[in-house]
Amino acid sequence: GRGKAAAKEAEEGEPESATKRPRREAASSAPKVPGPVGSSERAKSATRSPKVLFTAVEPSKKDKAALLKMNGSVASEVQKATHVVASDMAEGGHFRRSVKVMVAVALSRPLVDMGWVHESAKAGSPLDEAAFIIDDPAAEEKYGFCMAEALASKAKVLAGLTVFCAPVPKGAKVPPLNDMKDIVESAGGKWATAVGAVKGKGRAGLVVACPEAVAGDPTAPWLDKTGCPVVSYECVFSAVMRKALEIDQHLLGSTAKVATARKRKK
Repeated sequence: GRGKAAAKEAEEGEPESATKRPRREAASSAPKVPGPVGSSERAKSATRSPKVLFTAVEPSKKDKAALLKMNGSVASEVQKATHVVASDMAEGGHFRRSVKVMVAVALSRPLVDMGWVHESAKAGSPLDEAAFIIDDPAAEEKYGFCMAEALASKAKVLAGLTVFCAPVPKGAKVPPLNDMKDIVESAGGKWATAVGAVKGKGRAGLVVACPEAVAGDPTAPWLDKTGCPVVSYECVFSAVMRKALEIDQHLLGSTAKVATARKRKK
């Protein structure tokens, strides 16, 4: 059932670090069950034959049957999907900032609730996604972003940057390199498989590392010799969700010390 999907998402790994930032004031922090305003006001989606990826929820036979009724099909990966179903609020589901969700946001794919599938099936064709976009004020406050604004923006926040992920310490809770590659490229960045690809690029390069690697690994100082900013994984995650890259707030190692000194001089 849907519990298997949750377990799979847990294996995929939701990054734990997040910088809390205020979002727009909401009447309640509880997730809201999306739905149409009224049967007479159901606008149609611009996509007539949606390709839907399910993540964090395992579609039941009923869900899949509803998808067929709305002229939809199941997508195998985010990049090939037109829509991503990332929660089922009616079943008590919650939004999670997983790898697939971040890729979807980077690509500006509509992140909708399962209710969109069933209401569209009743209508006989895909309904406008706006009324079904996931609305979880608590998650938005936790990660400091606004879902509606993130999905509306087409900004490629890593465009023009070459990104290299440094070796990860054993036990670190970060996505695998293949997943990081998907996130970076979806956000417009160029993925580097070797550190040499970012050396000498200055602010046009980015080295992503774990704080524990920089602090505890005696071989870590080489990271600072690339001439590029060395940042935490959260720098990339938050940039994707907020559609805004904030390098100085996430610097690690000696690059962080340089940034601190620069701020003090101002």
